[in-house]
Amino acid sequence: MKQQLSFFCLLFGIWTLASAQSILENEHGDPVTIRGNHIEPDWQYLRNEEAIIPAGDEIEGDYIGQIAFTADGTYVLVPHRQTDNISVIEWETGNFVADIPVGGSPVEVIVRDTMAVVPCFASNEAYLINLNDFSVAAVIPTGAQPTKARISRDGSTAAIACDEDDVLEVIDLATLTKQATIPGFTNYLYRFSFVTSSPRNTLYWSGFELSPDGSLAIVGGEDALQFFDTQTGDLVASIPEVTNAGQISLSGDGTHLVAASTGNEGQLSRIALETLSLVGQLSPSGSIITTYSAVAVNMDGTRAAVPGQSGVIYLGRFDQGDVMSISVTSSPNWIFSSADYQYAIGGQFYLNVIDFETGEIIGSSQGIPIQNGAVSPANNRLVTTDPLRYEGLDYYEFENPGSLNYLMRTPTGSPIEADASYSATLTPDLSRALIANSLSGSLSVINLAEETLEALVPFSSAETYFAEVSPDGAYAYVANRGEDQVEVVDLETFEIVQTVSSGGDRPDQIYALPGGEQAYVLNAGGVDRIGVLRQAGAATELETSFASGNTGISWINYGLRSNLAITEDGGYGVLATPFDDAVQIIDLEANEIVASVDLENFPLRTAISDEVPGIGRFAAVTLRNGEGIAIITPIGPNAGLLETYDI
Repeated sequence: MKQQLSFFCLLFGIWTLASAQSILENEHGDPVTIRGNHIEPDWQYLRNEEAIIPAGDEIEGDYIGQIAFTADGTYVLVPHRQTDNISVIEWETGNFVADIPVGGSPVEVIVRDTMAVVPCFASNEAYLINLNDFSVAAVIPTGAQPTKARISRDGSTAAIACDEDDVLEVIDLATLTKQATIPGFTNYLYRFSFVTSSPRNTLYWSGFELSPDGSLAIVGGEDALQFFDTQTGDLVASIPEVTNAGQISLSGDGTHLVAASTGNEGQLSRIALETLSLVGQLSPSGSIITTYSAVAVNMDGTRAAVPGQSGVIYLGRFDQGDVMSISVTSSPNWIFSSADYQYAIGGQFYLNVIDFETGEIIGSSQGIPIQNGAVSPANNRLVTTDPLRYEGLDYYEFENPGSLNYLMRTPTGSPIEADASYSATLTPDLSRALIANSLSGSLSVINLAEETLEALVPFSSAETYFAEVSPDGAYAYVANRGEDQVEVVDLETFEIVQTVSSGGDRPDQIYALPGGEQAYVLNAGGVDRIGVLRQAGAATELETSFASGNTGISWINYGLRSNLAITEDGGYGVLATPFDDAVQIIDLEANEIVASVDLENFPLRTAISDEVPGIGRFAAVTLRNGEGIAIITPIGPNAGLLETYDI
C-alpha cells in the first residue's frame, strides 16, 4: 500500500479537545420518519451525552520522554509527557515497580547518585525525586517551559534550562532550594518527530553542561560558546570560534568538553575546562545531523562520535587532528558513551558498539527501530525505545562489548496497555465494541451495556489497526501488520485460538463475508494482495490469495485507507486502488477481478447501495484529491462510471 501525505497542522503549546455530543433534532420524542417508514423510536438507547470508557489500565505510560538509569543500573526511569508520571522499571526483569506522579508534561529524567531531576514543561516546575524510596523530595518553580536538566558530577548542583524564558534555574541540592536564575541562557527545540498513523510525537531540546563541581554552566549561544557562573549568574567567558553548538558533553574524566555544531558546515570543538579555551576543532567531510542525545565522548575528550548523513558516524580524533568516517548502514538517531567511556553506542535500525580507540564496530544488533535510549552508568547494559511505534523499552546487554545481546521488550506503563486507540468495531448484537490499539498491539473488548473494559487481548507486535467480527459474533479477526499474520480471538474466552498467514505482506484490514465462510485480508506491502481466509474459529485457515490493485492511504485523520465494500449477497467486492487511478470489481466466488473502472483524483473510500428494483446496485467512491464522489453501476463485470459529482 502506497501512502499519500495530505496535510499536517502542528500545534505547539496548545492542546485542544474536540468532543462531539449527540444532538436530538426532535427533543420532545415525537414520531420520526426514516426512509419513508414510520417508526416509534426507543429513546432508552440514545444517551444524548458522551461516555468515555478507558480502553486499558489506569497506570498508563503515554508519550515517552528522555529516559535514564539509576546510578547502579538497577532501575530505568521513564517520563511520560501525556500521563504526567515517571515509570520505574526494574532492568533485570522488566517489571513495573513504581509510578511517580509529577507535574505537567515531564520531558526528561536526569540522575546522579540518589537524586533525579525532572523538568515539567507544561507546569513550569522541576520535580526532585529521592531514588531511595521514589518519593518527591521537592518541587521547584521554574521559568516558562523547562526542558533540559543537568546535575553536577559532585552532586552539589542541579540546573534546568527553560525554552520560552531562555533562563537557567540553578538549584542547591544540599538545601533543595533555588540559588540563582540566569537570564539569556540559550534553549530551543532541537529535534521533533511525529508519526501520521497516531497522535504521537517526540521532542528534544538543545543541551548544556555543568562543570564537575557545579560552578559553571556551559551553553552554545548563537555567536559563541558561553560560560556562566552558577552562583552569580554572570557570563565569565566565551569562545566565539564555537557557534550554534546545540549539544555539549563532558569527557569521562571531566577535564574537557566536546561541543557539536550541526549542518553542512558542522564542527566538533574540544574545550579545556581548566583554562576555558578551545584546544581543538575538526570539520567532517559531510553534514553532522541532529540526534536525540548529546555527543558521545571518550575518557579524556580526545575522541568524540556524532552521526552524519547517508549512514555514517563521524569519529573526531583530536589527538590525530582528523575525522574518521564509519559506515553504519543507517545514521543513528541516538548516540551515547559506554559507562567506562571506551565505546560509542549508536542506534537507528542498526545498534552498534564502536571502539573509540580503533574506530571499529565490535558489536552490533539489527531489526528493531531505535529513536533514543539510555546507557547504564554501571554494567554494560542499555535500553532503547522507538516511542512513535511502540511505547515500551527494548533491553540489551554487552558484558562482553563484542557481543551485543538483545534480551526482551516491555511496556513502560501497566502491562494492560491500550495505546493510540485507532478504530472501533461493533459485534453484530451491538453488545460489545472491539477497539484496536495500534501502538501497544492490543485489542480492547468494551461491554457497551455496562460501559466497562471486559478484556484486553495482547498481540505479539504493535501496528494493530483494525478488527473484524465473524457473522455469528463468536470470533474476532485481527491483522498483525508486523508479523504478516491474522490472529483469531475467541470472544468468549478472549484467547488467541489461531494464527494464520495473511496471504501477503503488511496486512491491516479484514472483511468478513456476510453470512458466509470467507474473510478477506487486505495486504498493503510489496505487491498488494488479498488473502482469503476460511472462517472456522480455531480451525480458520488461509485458502488462497490473489493480487489486487495498488491501494492507498490518505494520512489526514491518522489514516484513511482504501476499503473493501461487499454487496449484501456477498457476490462482489468493490475496492478503490488510488495509485492505479481505478476502482476494481472483484468476483468473491471466483476470487478474481472482473472489472476495473478508471477514476482520477485518488479514489479512496467506497460504499454500496441496496438493490434498486429494475436498476441494480450502485457504488459510491470518494475522490480524495478532487473533492467529489463518483457513482459506478452496475456492480459486476459490466461496471462503468455513471457520473461524478462535486461536493
